[in-house]
Amino acid sequence: MARLVSWHSYQRDTVRLLWLPIRAANWLWFSQYGYQIDRADVVGGQPGVFEKIAAAPVLPAPASQLSGPARDAMNPAPRPQRLDSTGSEEANDQALRHLMVTLAAFESPKTAQRLGLGWADATAQPGKTYAYRIFPLLPPAQHQPGDTTYRLVSTARPTTVLPPPQLRADGQERAVELSWSAQALAQRFVLYHIERSDDGRTFHRLTKIPLLHTTANVPTMAYRDSVTANYRPYAYRLVGMTPFGEWITSPYVVQGMGRDKTPPAQPFIDAARHLGGKRVLLTWRQEPAEGDLRGFYISRASTLRGSYKRVLIRNALTLLPKTERTYTDFDADLSGGNHYMVVAVNTAGNERPSIPAYVVMSDSIPPAPPTGLTARVDTVNGRGMVTLRWRKSPEKDVQGYKVFYANDPSGPFSQRTHRTLTDSVFRDTIALKTLTKQVFYRVVALDQHYNHSGFSALLAMNRPDIVRPAAPLITEILNHEADMEVRWQASPSNDVVAYRLYRREAGRDWVLARTFRGAEMTTRQYVDKNVREGQRYDYAMQVVDNSGLESDRSPVGTGQLPEAVYLSETPTMQVRYDDSRKAAYLTWTLTTPPPYRLVIYRSHDNGPLLPITTATADQRGYLDTSPQPGRYAYVAKAVLPSGRQSRLSQRVSLRIP
Repeated sequence: MARLVSWHSYQRDTVRLLWLPIRAANWLWFSQYGYQIDRADVVGGQPGVFEKIAAAPVLPAPASQLSGPARDAMNPAPRPQRLDSTGSEEANDQALRHLMVTLAAFESPKTAQRLGLGWADATAQPGKTYAYRIFPLLPPAQHQPGDTTYRLVSTARPTTVLPPPQLRADGQERAVELSWSAQALAQRFVLYHIERSDDGRTFHRLTKIPLLHTTANVPTMAYRDSVTANYRPYAYRLVGMTPFGEWITSPYVVQGMGRDKTPPAQPFIDAARHLGGKRVLLTWRQEPAEGDLRGFYISRASTLRGSYKRVLIRNALTLLPKTERTYTDFDADLSGGNHYMVVAVNTAGNERPSIPAYVVMSDSIPPAPPTGLTARVDTVNGRGMVTLRWRKSPEKDVQGYKVFYANDPSGPFSQRTHRTLTDSVFRDTIALKTLTKQVFYRVVALDQHYNHSGFSALLAMNRPDIVRPAAPLITEILNHEADMEVRWQASPSNDVVAYRLYRREAGRDWVLARTFRGAEMTTRQYVDKNVREGQRYDYAMQVVDNSGLESDRSPVGTGQLPEAVYLSETPTMQVRYDDSRKAAYLTWTLTTPPPYRLVIYRSHDNGPLLPITTATADQRGYLDTSPQPGRYAYVAKAVLPSGRQSRLSQRVSLRIP
């Protein structure tokens, strides 16, 4: 936070510097140590090395070398012993001395230099830019960043000061309020005078003592000029003094005058009565009836402390005649409050409102039914928690809502709320273990006059399902030659959305064989083709309802596909004549897993088939070396260790020469 402020001016080849501590205590403290002034050349926008231009600390001169207020401030007269333990009298004395020093430093640059608050740098060269640094020579431990002030000074041309701006004039009752932006001008002017002209030509000063802007956080200064009569024009201008004692008169003149700011006498509303529909009759009086009264207008608000809006008269913002004492409002608010004020207006535009009056409306029109009714239900500890929501009514006089419910939409609805709801949300608790699958809701709105709206649209809501469905029953399992057929009865539950058929092989876990949905649920049987001979299978059914609840599995049904007499596969035979060995060579193909035996039969010249040999599963062929010339036919069959065997293969033939 800054504790030191400064100003500069370049005139006649000399740079003048002025600085002031902001607070009186800082001024007294800094004056004990004096100030150091450093200067640096600025090249390319950057300052170089700072060097001292004052060989010794800048200190106040002895009081004997001062005169007037400056001497009194530096050498105050002895005062009686102070009895104020708070020190406030001493603080006021310091502030007064600080003010005297400030005014003296502003009045004369030479006085400022004798007070240790100014410096004239005659060594500055024209056409250059300097950076000056000024700070009190406090002990290092007591120095703060805000104790140093910097000034950037150009000597390219003498410092020029723009004149003070035009004043702002605000007419008051037999007074003119003058103001200007003093904070924005703090670097240009430090003291001010106000001048007034009664004839527009000759100006005289209104301020006997210069005005000083001392409050940094107040952006404007103001001066009030009392005048003898309203509406007589005067001319005003501002005169400002620079920190180096130069007074500059503003060339901008503003005209101001006192204005009538006294409002007329207050009206009083005698009666405010509802005439029916949207009509309200107002009657008022005003005493005394003043000569400058111009007329009246009516304002209306929905609440006592609400925003009052002016009532249009014949669709315009016109005034009622000053002789009028009644008015009928044809557009009162039937759905809200109606608070009225009568406002008196004089010829100067000053207004005086009456005390508000409230009109009780005879409302028999019910509000519109609520809309947008929705519901959400959750299950908590076996009970249904319902949250109802609907749109808030846009009508201003709706005071709340009531909720009604029923288990049957055709039956009577019962009120669910014990009091009028002010919000458009209601939470209800419903039973879940009941035969009725739905609950129905409706909402009504009621206004400030207890007129009830009609019912909202009916909302049907499904109760959460916590009862598991009943399982179906497997009635029969039929074993066919190559598959098994499962048949069952339907579940008695009426909310089933899926049937599931599970299958289990002996010694294994249950697996889902098939799910039936939609139209498939009318099916009451399933043919399982993924079965093996001799294997036992268990089957069970389960259903799922529309709440996702699953039934228990049905009692298990078991079936087993019997083993066949013959193998399903027969060998495939091939034969060729081996000329080198003069014999028939037989080969075969069979995918049946070992162990098995292959019995080979042979016929000669259409004779009977007779077994000629038995081959094992690891053999790849057989060489028949015994045949004599003629025609031969061969067949074979596979035989398992269990005794099951395949049918005979297709014949293969061969002629041996």
